[in-house]
Amino acid sequence: MHGRKKIDPALIDRAKREQLAARAREYAELQARVLELRKTGSGGKEAYRLTGKVLEQNPDFATAWNYRKELVLSDIANSTADAAFDIWQNELTLTEGCLRVNPKSYGAWHHRLWTIRTYAVASSTKEETLARELGLCTKLLRLDERNFHCWKYRMCIAELAGVSARETLDFTTEKINENFSNYSAWHHRSAHISLLDNPDTEVPAAAELELVQQAFYTEPEDQAAWMYHRWLLGRDLEAQSVVARARSEMQEIVLLRHAATAVPLELASANGEPLWTPVHPPSSHAFARPIRHTASASSAATGECASSALPGAAVPDSCASEAPLAVEYETEPFAPSASKETLDKEIAALEELREVEPTSKWVALELAHVLSLRAVAGSRSSIADALPFGSRAVHLLHLLQRLDPMHSEHYRDAASALALELAGRLAPTAASLRIEADPEAEMSLSLHGNRAVLTVRQPLSAAPSSAMLRLAHVEELDLRGHELRSLDGARHLLALESLLVDDNRLAGRAFSAAIRAIPSQRLSFVSACRNRIDALLEDVLSTTVRSVSLDENPLLRMEEEVKRAFPATCRK
Repeated sequence: MHGRKKIDPALIDRAKREQLAARAREYAELQARVLELRKTGSGGKEAYRLTGKVLEQNPDFATAWNYRKELVLSDIANSTADAAFDIWQNELTLTEGCLRVNPKSYGAWHHRLWTIRTYAVASSTKEETLARELGLCTKLLRLDERNFHCWKYRMCIAELAGVSARETLDFTTEKINENFSNYSAWHHRSAHISLLDNPDTEVPAAAELELVQQAFYTEPEDQAAWMYHRWLLGRDLEAQSVVARARSEMQEIVLLRHAATAVPLELASANGEPLWTPVHPPSSHAFARPIRHTASASSAATGECASSALPGAAVPDSCASEAPLAVEYETEPFAPSASKETLDKEIAALEELREVEPTSKWVALELAHVLSLRAVAGSRSSIADALPFGSRAVHLLHLLQRLDPMHSEHYRDAASALALELAGRLAPTAASLRIEADPEAEMSLSLHGNRAVLTVRQPLSAAPSSAMLRLAHVEELDLRGHELRSLDGARHLLALESLLVDDNRLAGRAFSAAIRAIPSQRLSFVSACRNRIDALLEDVLSTTVRSVSLDENPLLRMEEEVKRAFPATCRK
C-alpha cells in the first residue's frame, strides 16, 4: 500500500519477530481450516465465523470470498425475508471492516458490490441503501481522494442509483479543484463527458481547456492534467473498421484497422455478390473479392483472367498483379478532433509555459504532441500548412531525448512514426520534403511514371502500424539504412510492389512476420541485405514474392533452401 515503508527484518527486535511469527502460524492454521471446510462442503455459523476471521486478517484471500458467496446464496434460498436481510447486512458489515484493514482490497470491493447488486436492487430499501453507499464513498474519498477502487465502486453505485452524468461531473469538478493531481477524478470526468446527451454544448471545449490549463500551469510536472489534455484534444476519434479500399478491373480489396476472420457486417456480401475472402487466412487485415463483369467486359479478357471475371471465381495472382490498382482512404486515422484554430491557441499557450519551464519534459512532450496534431490537420490542405509544425514536433522529440534520457528510445520511435505518417499523408502532393529540425533528416516523396515511390531518409528507429495507415497506396517503399527492428505496419501496404529494407536491424522472425503480413498481391521484389536475419519461418519460403535478396545476413538454418527459393542479389 502507498505510504507504508518497508522495514528491514534485521531491525526488528526479537520479541517483535516472535510475535509476528506467532501471528503467521495462527493465520496459516486458520486458512487451512477454511480450505478444509470448503472442501467438505460444510456450512453453518462456524463457516461464517472462520471466513470472516480470516478475511479480516487478509482481505485479499480470494478463495475465502468465493466460499463466502456460496454460503450466502445457499442460506438465502432457504431464509425468510427478515433472515435474508440480516445475512446481507452481515456481508456489508464484513466488507466495511475489511476495507478498514486494506482500503484498496480488490476482493473486499468486489464482494461489497456483489452484495449491493444482488440484494439492494431487489430490496424495498434500495434508494436508502444506495444513498448510504454514495455517502460512504464521499467520506472515503475525503480520506484518500485517489483511491481508484472507491472511484470505480462509486461509478457502479451511481449507475444503480440513477445519478446523472451531470451530477457526477459536478462531483469530479469539486475533487479536481481540491487537488489538481487527482488522476481518478480526471479519468471519471472524461468517462462521464462521453455519457452526456450533448457533450459539446453541456461541457464546452473552451471551458475544459481553461480548466486543464489552470492545472498544468499550477503544477507542470504533474502528469494527471497532461493526460486529460491529450484526451480532450482527441476525444471525438472513432476507430472505424475500414481504413482504405483498393479497386482494379479484376477485384476489390478492403483494408481493416484490426485483424478479423470476416469482413464487418456493413460490408457483408448480398445475395448473388461474390464473397469476401481473407488475403491471409484465417485472420487478416485485408479482404478481397472478385469484381463481377458484364458479358462484354468478360469477353474482352482472355485466357485465365477471363475465367476469373465470373461471379465468385478466385482471381489468380498474375491477373491481380497486372491490373492497375486505385487506392482510396475511407477514414482519417488518428486525425485530431480539435480545429486548427483551437490547436493554434493551445500551441501558443504551451510555448508560453515552456518559456517559464524550459526543462520540463511534460511541457515539451505535450507541445510536441499538439504540434503533431496540427501537422496532421494541416496536411489536409497543403504542405505549407503541415510541414513547419511537423518539423517543430520532431525537433522537440529530439530535444526530449536529452531532457529525459531514460525514455530516449520512445522519443526516437515517436519521431519516426511522425515522419512516416507525414510522408504518407503528403506523398500524393509532394516531390520532396525536408524536416528542418535535422539538416540530414529528409523524406523524399516522388512519382516515377505511374508508380508511387516513397523514400524516407529521416532516421527511423520504428515503423509502427499507426504511422503506416496512410501508406496503402505506396508501390515502392525505400527504408534502407535505418535502425528498424520490425515492420509492424507492413499489413497496410495494399499496393506494394517493391520493398527495400537493406542495412537495418531486422531479425528473422520480424522479417518473416512482415513479409507474411503484406496484403499486396503485387509484391515482386524485397531486398533485405545486411540485416540480422539468421532464420526464416517455414511458410515464408513458399511466399508469392517473386524475388527476395538476403545477401550478407547470418542465415544459419535452411541456408541452401533459402538460396534456392530466393536466388536474387542485392541492388547496388
